[in-house]
Amino acid sequence: MIVYVGDANNILNDMLVTYPRLGHQLRVASPPAYRAPTEEAEKAERLQAFEGYQVTEQLCQERGANPGWKLMHCLPRKQNEVDDEVFYGPRSLVFPEADNRKWTIMALFDNLSGKWAHGIPPRDQKKEDDDD
Repeated sequence: MIVYVGDANNILNDMLVTYPRLGHQLRVASPPAYRAPTEEAEKAERLQAFEGYQVTEQLCQERGANPGWKLMHCLPRKQNEVDDEVFYGPRSLVFPEADNRKWTIMALFDNLSGKWAHGIPPRDQKKEDDDD
């Protein structure tokens, strides 16, 4: 059984869709209308402190980035972190990275739960027809 305690967010939504398909039980503990503790004034102050640090083509050129630089981001993208030109442009590896992360995490949870993934037993078990 897998237990999730925390904010009802996009990660929880993915878990609710994926884990039952893998045969896992998921238990959730999330307060109703829970919101991460962020004050609006604190948020505005932090955004102002990072002004000028948004990842843009211009910033990377001015700061001497390798001409072949690529963008990776763990998602979700927060306001003003990366401009749309870079985030959705040819330098972005964000979506392939996210897709690969999804499959990696699914395999990890499937293995940790002790269930067989696609007929492959966990390392500490052998198939019945294996010889010693």
